[in-house]
Amino acid sequence: MGNWLQHPLLKGYALAICAGAGFGFATAMTKAGSVFEPSADFLNIAFWGWGGGMVMATALTSWRPHSRTEAKKILQDHRPLWITLAGMGLINSVLWFHAITFVEGGILAVLDLSIILWSFVLGLLFLGEKFHWREVPGILLAIGGIFLISSLKQGVSWPGVAMIFAANLCLALQSLILKKYPKPINALALTFCRAWLMWSCFAVYMIVFDLINFSFGWPFLIMVAVGQFLG
Repeated sequence: MGNWLQHPLLKGYALAICAGAGFGFATAMTKAGSVFEPSADFLNIAFWGWGGGMVMATALTSWRPHSRTEAKKILQDHRPLWITLAGMGLINSVLWFHAITFVEGGILAVLDLSIILWSFVLGLLFLGEKFHWREVPGILLAIGGIFLISSLKQGVSWPGVAMIFAANLCLALQSLILKKYPKPINALALTFCRAWLMWSCFAVYMIVFDLINFSFGWPFLIMVAVGQFLG
């Protein structure tokens, strides 16, 4: 009983469920923060949430010597990869944060299922992956959710829907690049380095154009930071 997670398929499903739950909670927290501070535009939600989440991640990981060593290896040995992924991640994140100002939280969570469809299609086209019947429930769930959204009249903004689809396509492309990358790599360390580079570029943009709002209260800052940390 204790070894059931050693099976690769079951372990993959368990990790996918945990990731989905974490992302769903992150979406709810981020959306709650935007409701708590109606004056917060998507740029400031991204800036404070993303930056706060990275500070939390750094505080929890930097005390481990192994984590620092792995991050240094990523920076030195895999620079083209993490710079490419950081650029794509920046596009993905800006699209997603912009979309939450157009789409209600529950609808946003359903639309995020489109990542399943993008990953499935890209895997068939570029990785030579074979179709398995066990993938049907997830695909049907994603398609059903999208058709459900299309039948709604309230809470749906089609520019927001398009941005969510584009953001998830960008995310699926990042997964494709990682799967085809020929060298062994620590995925967690790569994610950490990529995220800091993405936020740094975003922060420069916010500072140069004087877009940062410093008037938000602690409840808003904590909600969006925790949401992005979990996401």
